[in-house]
Amino acid sequence: MTSSYPEPAWKVVAASVAGPHHIRDGLPCQDAFSWRVVGGSLIAAVSDGAGSAALSEHGSRMLSQCVVDAFADLPLLEWDESSIRRTAEQAIDACRSALLQNYPAASMADFHATLAAAVIGDNGGFVLQIGDGMAAAVQDRQWAPCLLCLPENGEYAEETFFFTQDGWRRHLRITPVPAGYDELVLVTDGAYSFTAKPAANGLDRDFIDPVCVFLEQNDEERGVAALKQILDHANARRISGDDKTLLWARRKR
Repeated sequence: MTSSYPEPAWKVVAASVAGPHHIRDGLPCQDAFSWRVVGGSLIAAVSDGAGSAALSEHGSRMLSQCVVDAFADLPLLEWDESSIRRTAEQAIDACRSALLQNYPAASMADFHATLAAAVIGDNGGFVLQIGDGMAAAVQDRQWAPCLLCLPENGEYAEETFFFTQDGWRRHLRITPVPAGYDELVLVTDGAYSFTAKPAANGLDRDFIDPVCVFLEQNDEERGVAALKQILDHANARRISGDDKTLLWARRKR
């Protein structure tokens, strides 16, 4: 049988950079991302490891990989909200167990990390979130308003929720994405302030439009290099001392 998608149906560019506070404190970049294009479908995830957690870079990396791999194996016919939630919960449970197996001296809190993920096919899809990552689905470059999935923060400043906490299922938020959305932006908390424009229920056009145009017009290698420069620019470092991740994807015409 000949595939209907001889080339990847989505173009994806993603990058993470260590924040200045992490560099100052001798910490590694604790953000991670993962993505796959399967047929006409995109599965992507970004994760922000908590700076206060000793092994959070391992938590964020394994979480993003486990979630993407689980959805890559889920048949399109099973893309309904209940199966999406069930698959996500199974993937997260497996990730939690694997981390404790790999690091038997650690506790679950050592791997604190957030999640912002998306599964999008020809007929729409879903965004999944735990914590303060952001996702935005865009149609025809209409940056605002768009389908903006905002972070969830706790009662206090700088408080959020992690897949490692006992009540993580209560904070697993799933948002349907209708058919027709052809562009996706996922960011961790460090890049949220200069990417989103919540008052307009969308993204900051002045920032995101030239970035996405460049990523679309250049190959992945140049795109990744440029994205790292943008995320590590002095303005971005001034806005947030945290690690920063941005994942961009656009359906090919």
